[in-house]
Amino acid sequence: MAIGVVEVAVVVGYGCAVLLGWIRARTAAQITRERETKRQEIIRSLPLGSRVLDINGAGIMVEVGRQTTPPSQSPTGSEDDLQHS
Repeated sequence: MAIGVVEVAVVVGYGCAVLLGWIRARTAAQITRERETKRQEIIRSLPLGSRVLDINGAGIMVEVGRQTTPPSQSPTGSEDDLQHS
């Protein structure tokens, strides 16, 4: 029983399909990991009082808070700090 060209082509085709599926899944997982790492970096760099809303994998919405220093801790004690205390 000899293996024909058609059988070899079918096996190679299935092998290619499996390989492409594996590459796509691996690439998607890598992109997800990198996206999460970048999100964590962004969140860590936000000032106090900021809020982050994750939109189910479609992105994030960030409301940047205003980091204020109480006048007693501010080296200059600006008028703006005095008005909000």
